[in-house]
Amino acid sequence: MPYFVYGTDPKTGDTVSRFFATAATEADARQQAERQGVRVTAVVPSHSTSAIVLPELPPPQPTEAEVIRDETAAFDRTLEAITPRVVVTYWLIGANALVFLLMTALGVNPLAPSGADLLRWGAEYGPRTTDGESWRLFSSLFVHIGITHLVYNMIAFLYVARTVERMLGHVGFLLTYLVAGLAGGLWALIYNPTQIHAGASGAIFGIYGALLALLLRDRKTIPPHVLKQLRSFVIVFIIYNLVNSLRPQISMTAHVGGMVGGFLCGLVLATTFAAPARAGRTPRHLALALGGVVLCVGGIAVADARYPNLNPLITLLDRGYTAMAKFNAAQKKLSDADFATLIEHDLLPEWKATHAALTQLAPVPPGLQTNVEAIANYMVLRQQHWEALTNVLRQAKAGAWINQPVRMDTEEMDRRVNLQLAYTHAAVDLDFAKPNPSDHSGKLQRLQQLAGRVKALDDREHTENMRLDFDKFSAFLENDQLPELHNIQQAFADLSPLSHELEPDAAAMLDHLRDKQGEWEPRVAYSHYEHWRDEADKKRSQANDAARAIRDMRGARLLAPN
Repeated sequence: MPYFVYGTDPKTGDTVSRFFATAATEADARQQAERQGVRVTAVVPSHSTSAIVLPELPPPQPTEAEVIRDETAAFDRTLEAITPRVVVTYWLIGANALVFLLMTALGVNPLAPSGADLLRWGAEYGPRTTDGESWRLFSSLFVHIGITHLVYNMIAFLYVARTVERMLGHVGFLLTYLVAGLAGGLWALIYNPTQIHAGASGAIFGIYGALLALLLRDRKTIPPHVLKQLRSFVIVFIIYNLVNSLRPQISMTAHVGGMVGGFLCGLVLATTFAAPARAGRTPRHLALALGGVVLCVGGIAVADARYPNLNPLITLLDRGYTAMAKFNAAQKKLSDADFATLIEHDLLPEWKATHAALTQLAPVPPGLQTNVEAIANYMVLRQQHWEALTNVLRQAKAGAWINQPVRMDTEEMDRRVNLQLAYTHAAVDLDFAKPNPSDHSGKLQRLQQLAGRVKALDDREHTENMRLDFDKFSAFLENDQLPELHNIQQAFADLSPLSHELEPDAAAMLDHLRDKQGEWEPRVAYSHYEHWRDEADKKRSQANDAARAIRDMRGARLLAPN
């Protein structure tokens, strides 16, 4: 029986021309129309014998999202067929985490480990790496500088590691990780041998570099949408992290070296995903492993040739650091006198010996020649600072001048008045004294001459004090007055013993001289104190400026890690 079937296009929803079907039942007519791609809305019986045939509609096309989903699923199935299980990725993450946990359990600061701790656990450090500890290039790949460093590296690694491991296979992936890490470590060693390098960043950059190489070499066998997505991600990751590597304390050279090394590894290992091509991976693995050994041996040889005497140089700098550490610790704990003794008898001899050895070191690594010269100049300035500081600390008498009260108390004032009265009385007595005819020693006459010299000493003090400024008057006291005062005191001593008539006058004269000595010497000491204090401040400032300049120099390292 004939039927008219009415319906719409399932994709557009537009009404299509009615469909004439010859069928035994209405259900058969509906099925005929549906097989032609019509969404049936009505089936009406007809007595007409001519059929209206609806043109066959094209099958519905998948959306872009469906295409991407299907391509990704197909690519994942291909990778799973190549490498059914991801193993090495999780081993490497576990190894990095295990090393960090052991470090923390044994007392290393998990947030900011010290340089010494990093070195104990195998961080790469040029002076040690080139001095028989080349294993540090490997061990440093698993040592991280704090929990943040570890977590960030492992997240970045995990994001692509599983895909790359499936593409390269277990052995190829592990070799790429290690060779790229070695390449990054060697480049960092050659570029800046005096910096501590640690972390898996170079190896991780190598994995991204290898993926980029695979995307370039195998682009015809990778679905277009997958290829575009992976390539965009890898390029963004590399650019962002290279820019981020410009920050201080981040080794851009290790990142770039690892990326280049990984890219070359990817080119060596890249093959199609067909079974015959995968079967030929073993020779490539052997070639890559041999290349890693050659890279390591050759890189160490280049570093040795580029930086001769690197370890002796750093040893000398470590000695300088130790002296600086002693200085910084002692100045907070010791008295001025003890501190000055430490500088004179301990620090300065060691510092001078270190400076002499540094200036005589030959040959100096060419790349560090400028740095060594700058460090030697710094050591001279620091030595001058310490010598001036020692002179400051030795001016103990300056404290009497600095700490003298603005106003004398009554007791001190009375003491000085009594001394002056006794001195004046003695001077008058001696002026009017007549020699005893029975005294043939001439001691009275000699005592009168000494009294005249004391008076002249007082007169010169009064005159020059009115005429000279503080510094010049202090120099006058030191160079003229005090030597004369000491000579007069010695002359009094040479007169002893005196008769009981002359003894009181001589004693009053000596008390007056001692009082003057107690007044002048602190003043002279303070003058020296001011000079050496200014000199010490100037030399300290110059030494600190020199130290900052050295720290800003590429490859420079004033102090060893602590």
